[in-house]
Amino acid sequence: MASNDAMVALLIASRLGQHVLTTSAADPSVRLPVLFRQLQGIDRLNVTSERASELLGSSEELLVKMAFHTFSRFTRHSARMRLRC
Repeated sequence: MASNDAMVALLIASRLGQHVLTTSAADPSVRLPVLFRQLQGIDRLNVTSERASELLGSSEELLVKMAFHTFSRFTRHSARMRLRC
């Protein structure tokens, strides 16, 4: 269940991030390191706020795929462990 909670947290965070970027009064062409210089590591994603919003909007599909992949691996592993017992 912890991994499920983590995935839900990532989904919510991506939606919150997209909301913040799309409702911000900042110019959409401003780059993230300029807007959020206080965030450690933000310089690794040196894109405009508009592009970051697009990336966050498309991240939900990837997060869902990751969740299903993790769940299916866990389910197969659990089934193998039950067969060994």
